[in-house]
Amino acid sequence: MRLFLAATLAFGLSTAAHAAVVGQGSTLAGDAGGIDAQGADVSIVSDNDAYSDEITVQPSEWVWVGSINAPSATFEFSFDLTGFDVSTASLDGVWGVDNFGSILLNGTLIAELTGNVVDHFSILRGYGTDDAGLFNQGLNTVTYAMFNGGPGPAAFRATAVVEADPISAVPLPAGGLLLLGALAGLGLRRRVG
Repeated sequence: MRLFLAATLAFGLSTAAHAAVVGQGSTLAGDAGGIDAQGADVSIVSDNDAYSDEITVQPSEWVWVGSINAPSATFEFSFDLTGFDVSTASLDGVWGVDNFGSILLNGTLIAELTGNVVDHFSILRGYGTDDAGLFNQGLNTVTYAMFNGGPGPAAFRATAVVEADPISAVPLPAGGLLLLGALAGLGLRRRVG
């Protein structure tokens, strides 16, 4: 039993997750959610019975910029990875658009919905990346470029969550936690046995 306890402790220390939420955002009228309209106007509510009413972890709503009949709208979400290990960064979220659009992380395309398809706004789709090469060790920007492909109203809805491991003040070697766990297990075994 003691050996099992020591092994469990060693394994737990070696596999402990340290990811922290770096930033999160969503589309809310008046740019209150962190995914903000670009240009002179702030986002306004754009509602239609055909739009998905799925509940999101971060409250979000269907928005657009200026007039809901405007042909295009651009939104941005920014976050700072200073003090975080970029190699562990990940971006996740859901989105929908009436009618089509693309999502870019620091200028690189990571998601796209093309054509005038009802599913683009009747359901929310997941997007994201954990490609370390796309993240900057500092300020990062997610750009949402949205387009209205029809004569009717337009809308956009999204959430975003960024996670990464904090950079430790005194980094341990890769096996450091495993070694500490094993030593603790041996000390426990010696003390009890």
